[in-house]
Amino acid sequence: MRGGLAADCLYEYRLRFQGTNEQLPQHPIGKALLEGREMLFGRALAGAGHGPCPVALPRGRKMKRILALIFVVLLLPAGAAAREIPAREKAAQERLTEREAVTDEEKAYEEEGGEEQVDRDEAAEEEADKKQYQLPAEPPPEEPPFQREIRFGHLALIPSFTLEQEHNDNIYFANGRNDTTELKESDWIRHFKPGLLLDWELNGRGSFKLGYTGDFARYSKNNINDWRTNRYLLDLDYFTPGGLIVKIKNTLIDAQDPYGSLNEYGLGRKIMRWTDSCTNAAGFKFSEDFKVLGFYNFFKQRYADRVDFAQNYTSGEVGAGAEVRVADKTWLFLRAHSGRQNYDTHRRGVTNSNDASFDWKKFSTGLTWDSEARFEGEVNIGYQWNRYENSADRRGLPYEDKGTWVADTSVRFLQSDTRSFDLTFKRGMYQLSSGANGYFTSTTIGLGLSQQATPRILLLAACAYSKNNYSSRYSAFKRRHDPIRLVQASAHYLLSDWLSVGIGYQQLTNGSNMQNNKYRVNQLSFSFDMNPSFLKRRPPQGTPAEPYQGYMPLDEYYQQKAGSKKLEGGK
Repeated sequence: MRGGLAADCLYEYRLRFQGTNEQLPQHPIGKALLEGREMLFGRALAGAGHGPCPVALPRGRKMKRILALIFVVLLLPAGAAAREIPAREKAAQERLTEREAVTDEEKAYEEEGGEEQVDRDEAAEEEADKKQYQLPAEPPPEEPPFQREIRFGHLALIPSFTLEQEHNDNIYFANGRNDTTELKESDWIRHFKPGLLLDWELNGRGSFKLGYTGDFARYSKNNINDWRTNRYLLDLDYFTPGGLIVKIKNTLIDAQDPYGSLNEYGLGRKIMRWTDSCTNAAGFKFSEDFKVLGFYNFFKQRYADRVDFAQNYTSGEVGAGAEVRVADKTWLFLRAHSGRQNYDTHRRGVTNSNDASFDWKKFSTGLTWDSEARFEGEVNIGYQWNRYENSADRRGLPYEDKGTWVADTSVRFLQSDTRSFDLTFKRGMYQLSSGANGYFTSTTIGLGLSQQATPRILLLAACAYSKNNYSSRYSAFKRRHDPIRLVQASAHYLLSDWLSVGIGYQQLTNGSNMQNNKYRVNQLSFSFDMNPSFLKRRPPQGTPAEPYQGYMPLDEYYQQKAGSKKLEGGK
């Protein structure tokens, strides 16, 4: 019985702690069994080879149960403490490993220089930052100002003056077929062009401009052809944070020049006339992506000589449109217009019942851009229907209602601060006169380049092609086709911040299938420009103080460059 109990105790010891008899004195439980509890387990342990026990154990099954109970009660707490030893030893080993790793990092840190090296690295970074943002020891040469102006707070006064000497090899737009009606003659022409622009900034709500430019031409040999042109501008561009938009632009031209009208009437003949063109728009910007506009446009033309009465007319149109943002700075628009052109001077058999007054309807769509975008202007393409008020002209020839596609595209792409490209694409229908049954469609496409090669040099180049197709019952216009080509190039150099010099060349050629309408004009010009506004990188479009910036549409060309026609009939 006692031997069985001792075997049970040794078995329990080996099972719980995987120990041997030789390891028993070194184990906490074994030591406790040997020193403090021999009186309970003496015989059993002695039977296992650990010597006699001085205390006699009770006999019988009851005593065996008591001893087993005492063994379990004393052995389980000791076993739990023994199991905690490997965990404590493992944690201690991990802490030792961490200390050794930290020690290795500290050694490596000390080998690399420690705190001193950190200070050196920070000092090097600060020095690099200073070099990156520090101005050079010698500042670069100061660029000339973009435009000289006299400023009073938000009000700017911008004067200008240009002196130009031009050589024109065909001042009468003749073809040289004879020495009378088609005489080709050359001359030197001096142009004096003063200008003044008043520009008022409306505290971040737009601008208001008033301007004037003049062009006074003096011929060296044919001084009978001297002429002058005065242009006046009013331009309001106003908007509010709440979304209100108001735009008004009025241009009045008082002319006595040989440039002809939009329908080329009197080209080459000095004619006194005036025109007033006014475009108005008002609307509301409902959100950052949507706005609605209403339009009213007005145009009036008057000739001083009674013989030119058939060119006197007044036109006006109303319209509405909506614009939707389709990209960051790009808008898509849809517009509808309804207008009327009324011939209001009647002579020589022309009356209210047979003049060429007509109404029109026009729908257009296209793209436009915000002012801060790289694109300026708009792409505009549409369709127009003309309906005549009367059925026949003064000779009984019937008027024919007509519809055709139209375009009014003028876009400038600002590739950089020094380079821009221009695209012009225009198409429209033009009535010949109040008493003639006839019109022509004009289609024009032009490309231009403006390159500021250096802060002091500006280069300009442009080319254009226009095709005029006439439709009329009269022999002078029947089946007439005028292909017109224009080439221009110029260079400008800034002598100082207030004076520039320039040289330019242009050629205008009309290859009409009607021999009397053919011509070629070559012009070479030299100019001195005081207060040269061409250095302003983003010149305001259409301001009177603005010099030539690139391609000029042919209708504007006829009003700004040419010779004079001494012949009464002109072209």
